[in-house]
Amino acid sequence: MKIKSVLIIVLCLVSLVSCASTRTGDDYEIPIDSDFTENPDNWEIKAYVDQFRLPTDNKYVVSWAIAGFFSNSATKGSECTAKLLINYEGEVEIVIYEYGKYLADAYSSESYTYTMENTETKEIVSKGYATLTDRFTIDDEEATEIIDNLCKGGIYLFTIAGGKYTTSIYVISFDGSGCAAALKELFPVMEEASEQKD
Repeated sequence: MKIKSVLIIVLCLVSLVSCASTRTGDDYEIPIDSDFTENPDNWEIKAYVDQFRLPTDNKYVVSWAIAGFFSNSATKGSECTAKLLINYEGEVEIVIYEYGKYLADAYSSESYTYTMENTETKEIVSKGYATLTDRFTIDDEEATEIIDNLCKGGIYLFTIAGGKYTTSIYVISFDGSGCAAALKELFPVMEEASEQKD
């Protein structure tokens, strides 16, 4: 029921976004990790790789989105997949694949606005700016807000909207369940600080 409710919310939000034209007839499939469909608490610990694709000591936690949609000047309400990472510096990174396969990126760094909504209370729990390069990056106080809320569990709806030179908007939902456990395993100091705030 939770996932069904989130999908309804996402579809309603996307329908409000007006674009120049709608892309139709695309045949694509959203890749979802097989583990994710069996385990909704899918926050994994992974390592960044070096230029030789070998794992480094710098690790992060990551989870795939429950659902995602995007609109721009060429399409309206198309599906996308996304993953949310919390890296070793405490930054939040969101990597988005339009149509499930094309990386959303920018030729140069662009600033977008974002909001994070608790789907149960309808409260906007975080908002600010995200910088797009090959991923959306959120740092400082906004990143701390996002991490603190994800650690409480529940489903959160992220809306990321247009930079200066684009009309793109992304509406993506993530389940925070399991985030606190993954952070506690990888970043015990960060998790203890979060618990003290509560």
